[in-house]
Amino acid sequence: MHARVTAGRVQPGQLAAVSRIVREELLPRARVQAGFRGFVELADEASGSFQLLTLWETEATMEASEEAGYYRAQLAKLEAALRGQPTRETFAVALWELADGDTGEH
Repeated sequence: MHARVTAGRVQPGQLAAVSRIVREELLPRARVQAGFRGFVELADEASGSFQLLTLWETEATMEASEEAGYYRAQLAKLEAALRGQPTRETFAVALWELADGDTGEH
């Protein structure tokens, strides 16, 4: 499994808007991508920082989502709320465990 982590900061007061876009637009689109395995949004209201973690079956499926324009198109949906350019890193997932059936938002 592989992961892509996108991290950034939002304009003041825009973290809730970013979370709404993630929930209503990015996550549903991610679910239909070949090789998609999971999505986590991390947010810190105090600093306006966020991280989006997507999990992919293989490195190839993760890379294919970028080559197809999916990744760039999803970032564009957040552009108005962002402060500066987000960063992107990719990783091989060394360990992954979630309790069966645990899903949701906080």
